[in-house]
Amino acid sequence: HLDLQVFLCTLLRAASRINVALSNTAIQSTTFHGAVAERAIDGNSSPQWDQGSCSHTHSLAKQWWRLELPGVYRVSEIHVTNRNEFREWLNGIEIFIGNSRANNGNDNPRCAIINDDPGCLTQTVKCWGMEGRFINFYKSSSGYLQLCEVKVYGGRNPVYHYISSKGDGCTRTTVGKTSLVNGQMLVLCSSTGRAWH
Repeated sequence: HLDLQVFLCTLLRAASRINVALSNTAIQSTTFHGAVAERAIDGNSSPQWDQGSCSHTHSLAKQWWRLELPGVYRVSEIHVTNRNEFREWLNGIEIFIGNSRANNGNDNPRCAIINDDPGCLTQTVKCWGMEGRFINFYKSSSGYLQLCEVKVYGGRNPVYHYISSKGDGCTRTTVGKTSLVNGQMLVLCSSTGRAWH
């Protein structure tokens, strides 16, 4: 039985590293200069605008970007790559996960509020198994919403709630729907080993 458990754990851990955002549908509230929503899930994590791989909305209030998955997934983590210029545009972005399209999906439960991290162009947001078909990035204040890559890891099996991964660079851990205090954030940078709230 131990061998079977080890095999299943290895199999599920490998499956949790599949980016489920690829080959799915993304839409956004507005589009600036042809920078369509799908650019943020094209598999290209380049943070440079001139590479043509970042999504971009107009500078208005209540801008949003939404990923639509083919079914209900338990989301373990989301990797977000910011643009290497105007990085402050990422500040205050809320991430919602759920199954409702009400208010364009922006009324679903919140996983996190993110901000640009000076030491990390790509940050990891832990959502700890929050369930949903729709993953929204929402900016309530007036301004541009730009995303250079969004990678979503998780699966339809409940065990994904307990699977996490270790990556390089900066890891932003946010408590989602768990028994802990909702919305508490811990930031870890592997390069320094420092942690802060």
